[in-house]
Amino acid sequence: MNFRIWIILIIISINSCYHDEDPRSFITPDEFFQEDRDARAAVDAIYFHINSGNSIYSRQYWLLNALFSDLAVSDGLDPDLQQLSEFSLSSENRTIEAIWKGLYAGVAKANYAIQNIPSAPISENEITSLLSEARFLRAFFYFDLARFFGDVPIVTEIELDINNINYPLRSPLDSVYKFIEEDLNFAFENLPATGNPGRPTKYSAAALLCKYYLTTKNYTRAAQASRFLIQGTFILQNDYANLFKNNNQNNAEFIWSANLNSGNGSNINFLTLPYPLGGLGRILPTSSFYEQFEEQDRRSEVTFIHGYIDNQGNEVSIAPHVQKFWDRSAETVVGDSPVDFPLVRFADILLLHAEALNELRNGSSAEALGAINLVRARARYNGTTTLDILSDLDRMDKTEFAAAILEERERELGWEGHRWFDLVRFARLEEKVSEAKPGANVASIHYLLPIPASEIKANKNLTQNPGY
Repeated sequence: MNFRIWIILIIISINSCYHDEDPRSFITPDEFFQEDRDARAAVDAIYFHINSGNSIYSRQYWLLNALFSDLAVSDGLDPDLQQLSEFSLSSENRTIEAIWKGLYAGVAKANYAIQNIPSAPISENEITSLLSEARFLRAFFYFDLARFFGDVPIVTEIELDINNINYPLRSPLDSVYKFIEEDLNFAFENLPATGNPGRPTKYSAAALLCKYYLTTKNYTRAAQASRFLIQGTFILQNDYANLFKNNNQNNAEFIWSANLNSGNGSNINFLTLPYPLGGLGRILPTSSFYEQFEEQDRRSEVTFIHGYIDNQGNEVSIAPHVQKFWDRSAETVVGDSPVDFPLVRFADILLLHAEALNELRNGSSAEALGAINLVRARARYNGTTTLDILSDLDRMDKTEFAAAILEERERELGWEGHRWFDLVRFARLEEKVSEAKPGANVASIHYLLPIPASEIKANKNLTQNPGY
Protein backbone atom coordinates (compact mmCIF):
# COMPACT_ATOMS: atom_id res chain seq x y z
CA MET A 1 0.00 0.00 0.00
CA ASN A 2 1.19 3.51 -0.81
CA PHE A 3 0.78 4.89 2.70
CA ARG A 4 1.80 8.43 1.70
CA ILE A 5 -1.03 8.83 -0.78
CA TRP A 6 -3.46 7.56 1.87
CA ILE A 7 -2.34 10.35 4.21
CA ILE A 8 -3.01 13.11 1.68
CA LEU A 9 -6.49 11.70 1.10
CA ILE A 10 -7.04 11.41 4.84
CA ILE A 11 -6.23 15.08 5.47
CA ILE A 12 -8.60 16.13 2.70
CA SER A 13 -11.38 13.90 4.06
CA ILE A 14 -11.01 15.16 7.62
CA ASN A 15 -11.34 18.76 6.54
CA SER A 16 -14.15 18.19 4.05
CA CYS A 17 -16.16 16.20 6.58
CA TYR A 18 -15.78 18.48 9.57
CA HIS A 19 -15.09 21.97 8.17
CA ASP A 20 -17.70 22.43 5.47
CA GLU A 21 -18.08 26.11 6.33
CA ASP A 22 -14.36 26.68 5.64
CA PRO A 23 -13.41 24.35 2.76
CA ARG A 24 -9.67 23.64 2.42
CA SER A 25 -7.47 21.18 0.60
CA PHE A 26 -3.93 19.91 1.00
CA ILE A 27 -3.67 21.28 4.52
CA THR A 28 -0.62 20.47 6.58
CA PRO A 29 -0.95 19.39 10.24
CA ASP A 30 0.56 22.73 11.32
CA GLU A 31 -2.27 24.53 9.54
CA PHE A 32 -5.01 22.11 10.60
CA PHE A 33 -4.45 21.74 14.36
CA GLN A 34 -5.06 25.40 15.20
CA GLU A 35 -8.39 25.07 17.06
CA ASP A 36 -9.58 22.78 19.82
CA ARG A 37 -12.21 21.25 17.53
CA ASP A 38 -9.52 20.16 15.04
CA ALA A 39 -8.15 17.53 17.41
CA ARG A 40 -11.64 16.16 18.04
CA ALA A 41 -12.32 16.12 14.28
CA ALA A 42 -9.14 14.11 13.65
CA VAL A 43 -10.34 11.41 16.05
CA ASP A 44 -13.93 11.52 14.79
CA ALA A 45 -12.66 10.88 11.25
CA ILE A 46 -11.28 7.48 12.33
CA TYR A 47 -14.80 6.16 12.96
CA PHE A 48 -15.64 6.24 9.26
CA HIS A 49 -13.73 2.95 9.04
CA ILE A 50 -16.01 1.33 11.64
CA ASN A 51 -19.41 2.99 11.50
CA SER A 52 -19.98 3.72 7.82
CA GLY A 53 -21.78 1.51 5.35
CA ASN A 54 -18.48 1.33 3.46
CA SER A 55 -16.48 -0.06 6.38
CA ILE A 56 -15.39 -3.70 6.51
CA TYR A 57 -17.47 -4.09 9.70
CA SER A 58 -20.67 -3.55 7.73
CA ARG A 59 -19.84 -6.23 5.14
CA GLN A 60 -16.53 -8.07 4.75
CA TYR A 61 -15.96 -8.78 8.45
CA TRP A 62 -19.06 -10.90 9.00
CA LEU A 63 -18.97 -12.30 5.46
CA LEU A 64 -15.53 -13.77 5.93
CA ASN A 65 -16.24 -15.14 9.41
CA ALA A 66 -19.39 -16.86 8.13
CA LEU A 67 -18.20 -18.17 4.76
CA PHE A 68 -14.61 -18.98 5.73
CA SER A 69 -15.89 -21.27 8.48
CA ASP A 70 -18.54 -23.92 9.04
CA LEU A 71 -21.45 -21.44 9.30
CA ALA A 72 -22.28 -20.50 5.72
CA VAL A 73 -22.11 -21.25 2.02
CA SER A 74 -22.36 -18.94 -0.97
CA ASP A 75 -24.92 -19.28 -3.76
CA GLY A 76 -21.99 -19.43 -6.22
CA LEU A 77 -22.83 -16.28 -8.20
CA ASP A 78 -20.00 -14.17 -6.78
CA PRO A 79 -16.56 -15.73 -7.49
CA ASP A 80 -14.89 -13.95 -4.56
CA LEU A 81 -17.47 -15.17 -2.06
CA GLN A 82 -17.38 -18.64 -3.59
CA GLN A 83 -13.61 -18.78 -3.00
CA LEU A 84 -14.23 -18.12 0.69
CA SER A 85 -17.01 -20.69 0.89
CA GLU A 86 -14.98 -23.41 -0.84
CA PHE A 87 -11.61 -22.52 0.72
CA SER A 88 -10.10 -22.01 -2.72
CA LEU A 89 -8.83 -18.58 -1.76
CA SER A 90 -6.71 -16.51 -4.14
CA SER A 91 -4.49 -13.57 -3.18
CA GLU A 92 -6.50 -11.55 -5.73
CA ASN A 93 -9.75 -12.03 -3.80
CA ARG A 94 -11.50 -8.65 -3.55
CA THR A 95 -12.96 -9.35 -0.10
CA ILE A 96 -9.47 -9.95 1.29
CA GLU A 97 -8.14 -6.85 -0.44
CA ALA A 98 -10.97 -4.75 1.02
CA ILE A 99 -10.19 -6.02 4.53
CA TRP A 100 -6.49 -5.15 4.24
CA LYS A 101 -7.12 -1.71 2.75
CA GLY A 102 -9.96 -0.90 5.12
CA LEU A 103 -7.93 -1.75 8.20
CA TYR A 104 -4.83 0.14 7.08
CA ALA A 105 -6.94 3.15 6.12
CA GLY A 106 -8.22 3.17 9.70
CA VAL A 107 -4.66 2.82 11.01
CA ALA A 108 -3.55 5.76 8.87
CA LYS A 109 -6.24 8.06 10.23
CA ALA A 110 -5.45 6.94 13.78
CA ASN A 111 -1.74 7.61 13.21
CA TYR A 112 -2.49 11.06 11.82
CA ALA A 113 -4.48 11.92 14.96
CA ILE A 114 -1.95 10.40 17.38
CA GLN A 115 0.98 12.21 15.79
CA ASN A 116 -0.65 15.64 15.74
CA ILE A 117 -3.03 15.85 18.71
CA PRO A 118 -0.21 16.85 21.12
CA SER A 119 0.30 20.07 19.14
CA ALA A 120 -3.37 21.12 19.36
CA PRO A 121 -4.32 24.11 21.59
CA ILE A 122 -6.05 22.00 24.24
CA SER A 123 -5.31 20.97 27.82
CA GLU A 124 -3.08 18.03 28.75
CA ASN A 125 -6.14 16.15 30.04
CA GLU A 126 -7.91 16.64 26.71
CA ILE A 127 -4.80 15.52 24.83
CA THR A 128 -4.57 12.35 26.92
CA SER A 129 -8.27 11.65 26.49
CA LEU A 130 -8.16 11.98 22.70
CA LEU A 131 -4.91 10.03 22.43
CA SER A 132 -6.38 7.16 24.46
CA GLU A 133 -9.36 7.00 22.08
CA ALA A 134 -7.18 7.10 18.96
CA ARG A 135 -4.77 4.52 20.33
CA PHE A 136 -7.64 2.19 21.22
CA LEU A 137 -8.92 2.44 17.64
CA ARG A 138 -5.44 1.84 16.21
CA ALA A 139 -5.06 -1.24 18.41
CA PHE A 140 -8.50 -2.43 17.31
CA PHE A 141 -7.50 -2.25 13.64
CA TYR A 142 -4.09 -3.81 14.22
CA PHE A 143 -5.55 -6.67 16.26
CA ASP A 144 -7.72 -7.63 13.31
CA LEU A 145 -4.80 -7.21 10.91
CA ALA A 146 -2.73 -9.58 13.06
CA ARG A 147 -5.51 -12.15 13.37
CA PHE A 148 -6.29 -12.05 9.66
CA PHE A 149 -2.79 -11.83 8.17
CA GLY A 150 -0.19 -12.67 10.85
CA ASP A 151 3.02 -10.65 10.37
CA VAL A 152 2.04 -7.19 9.11
CA PRO A 153 3.87 -3.86 8.71
CA ILE A 154 3.75 -1.65 11.79
CA VAL A 155 3.28 1.87 10.50
CA THR A 156 3.20 4.75 13.00
CA GLU A 157 4.80 7.75 11.30
CA ILE A 158 3.05 10.09 8.90
CA GLU A 159 5.22 11.31 6.05
CA LEU A 160 3.49 13.83 3.79
CA ASP A 161 6.14 13.90 1.07
CA ILE A 162 4.69 11.57 -1.57
CA ASN A 163 8.06 11.56 -3.32
CA ASN A 164 9.54 9.83 -0.28
CA ILE A 165 7.79 6.49 -0.72
CA ASN A 166 8.25 4.06 2.14
CA TYR A 167 7.99 0.31 1.56
CA PRO A 168 7.52 -1.13 5.06
CA LEU A 169 8.52 -4.68 5.89
CA ARG A 170 6.23 -7.14 7.62
CA SER A 171 6.91 -7.06 11.36
CA PRO A 172 7.07 -10.36 13.29
CA LEU A 173 3.76 -11.24 14.89
CA ASP A 174 5.21 -11.00 18.40
CA SER A 175 6.23 -7.39 17.70
CA VAL A 176 2.79 -6.59 16.30
CA TYR A 177 1.13 -8.05 19.38
CA LYS A 178 3.42 -6.12 21.71
CA PHE A 179 2.53 -2.93 19.85
CA ILE A 180 -1.20 -3.72 20.20
CA GLU A 181 -0.86 -4.47 23.92
CA GLU A 182 0.91 -1.14 24.57
CA ASP A 183 -1.87 0.80 22.84
CA LEU A 184 -4.59 -1.12 24.66
CA ASN A 185 -2.99 -0.69 28.06
CA PHE A 186 -2.66 3.06 27.46
CA ALA A 187 -6.33 3.14 26.46
CA PHE A 188 -7.40 1.11 29.49
CA GLU A 189 -5.55 3.45 31.86
CA ASN A 190 -6.91 6.64 30.32
CA LEU A 191 -10.33 6.02 28.78
CA PRO A 192 -13.40 6.94 30.86
CA ALA A 193 -15.55 4.28 32.50
CA THR A 194 -18.60 5.54 30.63
CA GLY A 195 -19.02 7.35 27.35
CA ASN A 196 -21.26 8.18 24.43
CA PRO A 197 -22.68 5.31 22.33
CA GLY A 198 -20.16 4.01 19.83
CA ARG A 199 -17.20 5.49 21.71
CA PRO A 200 -14.73 3.22 23.51
CA THR A 201 -14.52 3.16 27.28
CA LYS A 202 -12.23 1.55 29.80
CA TYR A 203 -14.44 -1.53 29.51
CA SER A 204 -14.08 -1.62 25.71
CA ALA A 205 -10.31 -1.69 26.20
CA ALA A 206 -10.64 -4.46 28.80
CA ALA A 207 -12.79 -6.48 26.38
CA LEU A 208 -10.24 -6.16 23.60
CA LEU A 209 -7.46 -7.03 26.05
CA CYS A 210 -9.38 -10.15 27.02
CA LYS A 211 -9.59 -11.25 23.39
CA TYR A 212 -5.96 -10.30 22.82
CA TYR A 213 -4.73 -12.32 25.81
CA LEU A 214 -6.77 -15.38 24.82
CA THR A 215 -5.40 -15.17 21.29
CA THR A 216 -1.83 -14.93 22.60
CA LYS A 217 -2.50 -17.69 25.17
CA ASN A 218 -1.95 -15.53 28.26
CA TYR A 219 -4.88 -17.12 30.06
CA THR A 220 -4.23 -15.53 33.45
CA ARG A 221 -4.44 -12.02 32.03
CA ALA A 222 -7.45 -13.01 29.91
CA ALA A 223 -9.32 -14.23 32.99
CA GLN A 224 -8.42 -11.06 34.88
CA ALA A 225 -9.76 -8.89 32.07
CA SER A 226 -12.99 -10.87 31.69
CA ARG A 227 -13.53 -10.89 35.47
CA PHE A 228 -13.13 -7.10 35.51
CA LEU A 229 -15.91 -6.86 32.92
CA ILE A 230 -18.16 -9.35 34.71
CA GLN A 231 -17.88 -7.27 37.87
CA GLY A 232 -18.87 -4.14 35.91
CA THR A 233 -22.29 -2.86 34.95
CA PHE A 234 -22.97 -5.02 31.89
CA ILE A 235 -25.88 -7.47 31.91
CA LEU A 236 -27.51 -9.97 29.60
CA GLN A 237 -30.74 -8.74 28.05
CA ASN A 238 -33.67 -10.76 29.38
CA ASP A 239 -34.82 -11.80 25.92
CA TYR A 240 -32.37 -12.74 23.18
CA ALA A 241 -34.92 -11.51 20.62
CA ASN A 242 -34.53 -7.92 21.85
CA LEU A 243 -30.78 -7.76 21.26
CA PHE A 244 -30.96 -6.63 17.67
CA LYS A 245 -33.99 -4.33 17.70
CA ASN A 246 -33.77 -0.83 16.30
CA ASN A 247 -35.24 0.65 19.47
CA ASN A 248 -32.75 -1.19 21.70
CA GLN A 249 -29.48 0.13 20.30
CA ASN A 250 -26.47 0.42 22.61
CA ASN A 251 -28.18 -1.69 25.25
CA ALA A 252 -26.44 -2.79 28.44
CA GLU A 253 -25.13 -5.96 26.80
CA PHE A 254 -23.18 -4.18 24.06
CA ILE A 255 -19.64 -3.35 25.16
CA TRP A 256 -18.25 -2.21 21.79
CA SER A 257 -20.15 -2.00 18.52
CA ALA A 258 -20.25 -0.47 15.07
CA ASN A 259 -22.89 2.28 15.25
CA LEU A 260 -24.71 2.02 11.95
CA ASN A 261 -27.81 3.95 10.89
CA SER A 262 -30.44 4.16 8.16
CA GLY A 263 -28.93 4.78 4.73
CA ASN A 264 -25.50 3.97 6.11
CA GLY A 265 -25.91 0.50 7.50
CA SER A 266 -24.95 -3.11 6.98
CA ASN A 267 -26.13 -5.06 3.93
CA ILE A 268 -26.28 -8.23 6.00
CA ASN A 269 -30.08 -8.62 5.66
CA PHE A 270 -30.06 -7.88 1.94
CA LEU A 271 -27.49 -10.62 1.34
CA THR A 272 -29.00 -13.29 3.60
CA LEU A 273 -32.80 -12.94 3.44
CA PRO A 274 -34.66 -14.69 0.58
CA TYR A 275 -35.84 -12.94 -2.58
CA PRO A 276 -39.59 -13.02 -1.73
CA LEU A 277 -38.81 -10.93 1.35
CA GLY A 278 -36.72 -8.40 -0.56
CA GLY A 279 -33.29 -9.94 -0.14
CA LEU A 280 -30.92 -11.76 -2.46
CA GLY A 281 -30.40 -14.93 -0.42
CA ARG A 282 -26.76 -15.03 -1.49
CA ILE A 283 -25.29 -16.28 1.80
CA LEU A 284 -26.97 -19.37 3.27
CA PRO A 285 -26.45 -21.17 6.59
CA THR A 286 -24.96 -24.66 6.50
CA SER A 287 -27.09 -27.54 7.70
CA SER A 288 -24.65 -28.12 10.56
CA PHE A 289 -25.14 -24.55 11.81
CA TYR A 290 -28.91 -24.79 11.59
CA GLU A 291 -28.97 -28.20 13.31
CA GLN A 292 -26.66 -27.07 16.12
CA PHE A 293 -29.58 -25.66 18.10
CA GLU A 294 -31.80 -27.63 20.46
CA GLU A 295 -35.52 -27.49 19.76
CA GLN A 296 -37.10 -24.28 21.14
CA ASP A 297 -33.75 -22.59 21.74
CA ARG A 298 -34.72 -18.91 21.51
CA ARG A 299 -31.55 -18.19 19.54
CA SER A 300 -32.64 -20.49 16.72
CA GLU A 301 -35.93 -18.66 16.33
CA VAL A 302 -34.12 -15.32 16.23
CA THR A 303 -31.29 -16.45 13.93
CA PHE A 304 -33.25 -18.31 11.23
CA ILE A 305 -36.36 -17.89 9.13
CA HIS A 306 -37.77 -20.94 7.37
CA GLY A 307 -41.13 -19.65 6.21
CA TYR A 308 -43.20 -16.54 5.54
CA ILE A 309 -46.73 -15.40 4.77
CA ASP A 310 -47.26 -14.35 1.15
CA ASN A 311 -49.51 -11.56 -0.14
CA GLN A 312 -52.47 -13.92 -0.28
CA GLY A 313 -52.05 -14.89 3.37
CA ASN A 314 -50.62 -18.32 2.57
CA GLU A 315 -47.81 -19.81 4.63
CA VAL A 316 -44.79 -20.59 2.45
CA SER A 317 -41.97 -22.86 3.64
CA ILE A 318 -38.40 -22.20 2.53
CA ALA A 319 -34.95 -23.53 3.31
CA PRO A 320 -33.48 -21.83 6.39
CA HIS A 321 -32.12 -18.32 5.83
CA VAL A 322 -30.48 -16.05 8.40
CA GLN A 323 -32.65 -13.20 9.72
CA LYS A 324 -30.75 -12.38 12.92
CA PHE A 325 -30.38 -8.65 12.27
CA TRP A 326 -33.81 -8.06 10.71
CA ASP A 327 -36.14 -6.01 12.89
CA ARG A 328 -39.38 -6.70 11.02
CA SER A 329 -41.40 -4.19 13.05
CA ALA A 330 -39.05 -1.36 12.04
CA GLU A 331 -37.88 -2.51 8.60
CA THR A 332 -40.83 -3.55 6.47
CA VAL A 333 -38.61 -3.34 3.37
CA VAL A 334 -35.34 -5.25 3.50
CA GLY A 335 -32.31 -3.11 2.80
CA ASP A 336 -29.24 -1.84 4.59
CA SER A 337 -29.78 -2.64 8.27
CA PRO A 338 -29.35 0.27 10.70
CA VAL A 339 -29.05 -2.14 13.64
CA ASP A 340 -25.73 -1.67 15.44
CA PHE A 341 -23.32 -4.48 14.68
CA PRO A 342 -21.99 -5.87 17.99
CA LEU A 343 -18.22 -6.26 18.00
CA VAL A 344 -18.09 -7.34 21.66
CA ARG A 345 -21.07 -8.01 23.88
CA PHE A 346 -21.39 -9.32 27.41
CA ALA A 347 -22.38 -12.86 26.41
CA ASP A 348 -19.16 -13.06 24.39
CA ILE A 349 -17.17 -12.06 27.49
CA LEU A 350 -18.91 -14.66 29.68
CA LEU A 351 -17.94 -17.39 27.23
CA LEU A 352 -14.39 -16.06 26.91
CA HIS A 353 -14.16 -16.11 30.71
CA ALA A 354 -15.16 -19.79 30.74
CA GLU A 355 -12.58 -20.47 28.01
CA ALA A 356 -9.75 -18.79 29.93
CA LEU A 357 -10.63 -20.57 33.18
CA ASN A 358 -10.82 -23.93 31.41
CA GLU A 359 -7.22 -23.45 30.26
CA LEU A 360 -6.05 -22.32 33.69
CA ARG A 361 -7.80 -25.01 35.72
CA ASN A 362 -7.53 -27.88 33.25
CA GLY A 363 -11.27 -28.40 33.08
CA SER A 364 -14.53 -26.87 34.16
CA SER A 365 -14.86 -25.07 37.49
CA ALA A 366 -17.81 -23.62 39.36
CA GLU A 367 -16.92 -20.11 38.16
CA ALA A 368 -16.54 -21.15 34.52
CA LEU A 369 -19.72 -23.22 34.57
CA GLY A 370 -21.57 -20.29 36.12
CA ALA A 371 -20.51 -18.06 33.23
CA ILE A 372 -21.56 -20.40 30.42
CA ASN A 373 -24.76 -21.43 32.18
CA LEU A 374 -25.87 -17.79 32.40
CA VAL A 375 -25.76 -17.67 28.61
CA ARG A 376 -27.64 -20.94 28.27
CA ALA A 377 -30.27 -19.86 30.81
CA ARG A 378 -31.16 -16.78 28.79
CA ALA A 379 -31.76 -18.94 25.71
CA ARG A 380 -34.53 -20.84 27.56
CA TYR A 381 -36.75 -17.77 27.65
CA ASN A 382 -39.17 -17.68 24.71
CA GLY A 383 -40.50 -14.17 25.30
CA THR A 384 -43.12 -15.12 27.86
CA THR A 385 -41.97 -18.33 29.58
CA THR A 386 -38.76 -19.98 30.69
CA LEU A 387 -38.79 -23.42 29.08
CA ASP A 388 -37.39 -26.67 30.44
CA ILE A 389 -34.60 -26.95 27.87
CA LEU A 390 -30.83 -26.41 27.69
CA SER A 391 -30.03 -27.86 31.09
CA ASP A 392 -27.08 -26.40 33.00
CA LEU A 393 -23.73 -27.91 32.09
CA ASP A 394 -21.99 -29.93 34.79
CA ARG A 395 -18.38 -30.92 35.46
CA MET A 396 -16.30 -31.83 32.42
CA ASP A 397 -12.66 -32.41 31.63
CA LYS A 398 -10.70 -29.81 29.69
CA THR A 399 -11.33 -31.26 26.21
CA GLU A 400 -15.04 -31.78 26.78
CA PHE A 401 -15.53 -28.32 28.24
CA ALA A 402 -13.59 -26.64 25.43
CA ALA A 403 -15.87 -28.37 22.91
CA ALA A 404 -18.94 -27.23 24.86
CA ILE A 405 -17.71 -23.63 24.93
CA LEU A 406 -17.02 -23.64 21.19
CA GLU A 407 -20.51 -25.00 20.48
CA GLU A 408 -22.12 -22.43 22.76
CA ARG A 409 -20.23 -19.63 20.99
CA GLU A 410 -21.59 -20.90 17.68
CA ARG A 411 -25.19 -20.79 18.90
CA GLU A 412 -24.88 -17.51 20.79
CA LEU A 413 -22.61 -15.52 18.46
CA GLY A 414 -23.13 -17.09 15.03
CA TRP A 415 -23.14 -14.55 12.18
CA GLU A 416 -21.60 -11.84 14.40
CA GLY A 417 -18.07 -12.05 13.00
CA HIS A 418 -16.43 -14.45 15.48
CA ARG A 419 -16.57 -17.96 14.06
CA TRP A 420 -13.40 -18.12 11.93
CA PHE A 421 -11.41 -16.48 14.72
CA ASP A 422 -12.86 -19.02 17.18
CA LEU A 423 -12.07 -22.05 15.03
CA VAL A 424 -8.51 -20.80 14.50
CA ARG A 425 -8.03 -20.11 18.22
CA PHE A 426 -9.36 -23.56 19.17
CA ALA A 427 -7.32 -25.16 16.34
CA ARG A 428 -10.40 -26.90 14.97
CA LEU A 429 -10.85 -25.15 11.63
CA GLU A 430 -10.13 -28.15 9.37
CA GLU A 431 -12.23 -30.52 11.47
CA LYS A 432 -15.33 -28.33 11.73
CA VAL A 433 -15.29 -27.08 8.15
CA SER A 434 -14.81 -30.60 6.76
CA GLU A 435 -17.82 -31.79 8.74
CA ALA A 436 -20.04 -28.92 7.60
CA LYS A 437 -18.78 -28.55 4.02
CA PRO A 438 -17.25 -31.86 2.85
CA GLY A 439 -16.28 -30.38 -0.52
CA ALA A 440 -14.29 -27.50 0.94
CA ASN A 441 -10.52 -27.57 0.40
CA VAL A 442 -9.74 -26.47 3.94
CA ALA A 443 -6.13 -26.84 5.10
CA SER A 444 -3.68 -25.50 7.66
CA ILE A 445 -2.78 -22.55 5.38
CA HIS A 446 -6.25 -21.16 6.06
CA TYR A 447 -5.33 -20.19 9.63
CA LEU A 448 -4.20 -16.96 7.91
CA LEU A 449 -5.46 -15.04 4.90
CA PRO A 450 -3.26 -14.32 1.88
CA ILE A 451 -1.58 -10.94 1.61
CA PRO A 452 -3.48 -9.23 -1.26
CA ALA A 453 -1.63 -9.49 -4.56
CA SER A 454 -2.19 -5.79 -5.25
CA GLU A 455 -0.37 -4.89 -2.02
CA ILE A 456 2.61 -7.11 -2.83
CA LYS A 457 2.77 -5.47 -6.25
CA ALA A 458 2.68 -1.98 -4.68
CA ASN A 459 5.18 -2.76 -1.90
CA LYS A 460 8.30 -4.64 -3.02
CA ASN A 461 9.10 -5.55 0.60
CA LEU A 462 5.90 -7.49 1.27
CA THR A 463 6.06 -11.29 1.19
CA GLN A 464 3.22 -13.79 0.84
CA ASN A 465 1.88 -16.09 3.55
CA PRO A 466 2.84 -19.76 3.07
CA GLY A 467 0.63 -21.77 0.75
CA TYR A 468 -0.83 -18.90 -1.27
